[in-house]
Amino acid sequence: MQAMQLNRQVTKEATAKALELRTRAVALVGEHPELLIGLAWVHLRQVRFGWSADPKASLAQASEYVEKAARSDPTDPEVFLVRGEITLIIGKHDEAIANARRAIELAPSMADAHANLSHWLDLAGKPDEAIPIMQNAMRLSPYYPDWYLFELGVQYQLSNQLEKARATYEAATKRSPDWAGGLPFLALATVEWQFGRKESARASMKAFRKYQPGYSLASYKQLTSAFVSGVCCEQFYPILRELGVPEK
Repeated sequence: MQAMQLNRQVTKEATAKALELRTRAVALVGEHPELLIGLAWVHLRQVRFGWSADPKASLAQASEYVEKAARSDPTDPEVFLVRGEITLIIGKHDEAIANARRAIELAPSMADAHANLSHWLDLAGKPDEAIPIMQNAMRLSPYYPDWYLFELGVQYQLSNQLEKARATYEAATKRSPDWAGGLPFLALATVEWQFGRKESARASMKAFRKYQPGYSLASYKQLTSAFVSGVCCEQFYPILRELGVPEK
């Protein structure tokens, strides 16, 4: 239960603790598929957010865990979502999307399958296609995780629906201000700057800095590295520099 609660806290510390607890659970009760899937996701989160000391090793561990889980139930939709995340990280966006679609075939009402498909379409440069899918995921899970709302804001911003992006990021800052180390405030700062609301942008950046005082452009590049080249987020580098984000 504690590990599941920590999974919802997208911070470096909570993720490391979730990894510790899930590893201990496997040692105690054995390689139950659900535990293996959970371990795989934790490793993948560390890679995506730049928190892994050895990303290649983390990816290899995630792959090992999901394939062990697949041997118990090859039709588990979570298996396809984990495989999708792995293929996404190594730059195979089409494979990731195909895995998400397979998960939806197996579990049509599974909100996370729709949300991941939406997210991966966005990363592949298709935000307009992604938006209605994320909205559907939210309908399927009215008490959806915080990342659904944040990701919807990203999709609005990348499809140039800036007013909707601003409203969605604002809602995200109010719903869970510390999610992912305050990332909704960082995103809100960029869209406020796009509107020319520079003082509001600086205020949002100040709020973000309370959570991640050492954040740099290198951190942002790592976070957005899963996007197809040219889709995102080079356009935001000048904005972040104007807002005082250092290179390293």
